[in-house]
Amino acid sequence: MTAKEAAKYLRVSMFTLGKMESKGDLEPFRTPGGHRRYNLEMLNKYLNSSRK
Repeated sequence: MTAKEAAKYLRVSMFTLGKMESKGDLEPFRTPGGHRRYNLEMLNKYLNSSRK
């Protein structure tokens, strides 16, 4: 999913999503064109770990 979709899923802003990536909390993969993509498993893992 795109960064915008991931931010909406996590209920955070695009800025916060970028900060989470910078801190190493999320590691999106890049398309050949350089766009960030997030998978649902990664986002759910983050949500589960942040709730503990």
